[in-house]
Amino acid sequence: MRSRRIGFSVGKEAAISGTMFTPEHMENPCPAVLFIHGWSSNESGYKPRAEALVKLGYVCLTFDLIGHGHSSGSIETVTLKENIDAAVAAYDFLASQEGVDNEAISIVGTSYGGYLAAVLPSKREVKSLVLRVPAIYEDERDAKTKDSKKPMHLANEQARPRDNLALNSISGFGKKILLIEAEHDQVIPHHIIELIIKAAKPNSLEHVVVKGSDHQFSKPEWQEEFIELLIKWFGDMR
Repeated sequence: MRSRRIGFSVGKEAAISGTMFTPEHMENPCPAVLFIHGWSSNESGYKPRAEALVKLGYVCLTFDLIGHGHSSGSIETVTLKENIDAAVAAYDFLASQEGVDNEAISIVGTSYGGYLAAVLPSKREVKSLVLRVPAIYEDERDAKTKDSKKPMHLANEQARPRDNLALNSISGFGKKILLIEAEHDQVIPHHIIELIIKAAKPNSLEHVVVKGSDHQFSKPEWQEEFIELLIKWFGDMR
């Protein structure tokens, strides 16, 4: 496996930092996976997940969202719309890499990053989605700041795909979705999971509950189970 630091821009201001992981001997073209981390996190935790998929023959890209990790911007002022743009830019960067099959790019997103991942199929061609403890937010707060003083509102139980950007994207996505729920999620309520299940096309979604886990998958065994789920999911696609 080879890895290298990369960077790309979002609009005129934001500079995004990330890491490309590639197999030692690449096929041509090669399928790829884009990882999107959660709020107040960064790309560093995704290295073992990317390494596991590189062994299956995937090119992987991890990156820091605007205002996170080594990317520019402030976590106090970044908007959800700006990080949607960052996720699209990360997809475009990955798709532009030599040897990457841009018709076989999958997305893995966690929590806040799960929302961004869910939106991406409405903007780019996506092979499959893995949504781990994903958030679904109310659209009217799309352009507002998400910070500790003014938290974003999760969608309510009556949210419908036609009225919600992420749910609408999921409802129009006819390919495979792996939805991973934490049994004891203290951040994402179960009704968010139900909204995604109802929005997805029939027979397109696989729903897995990681027993005993919290939102952060804070124990090593829950992290290991997540990696095992990824290996099976992407191994089956190979």
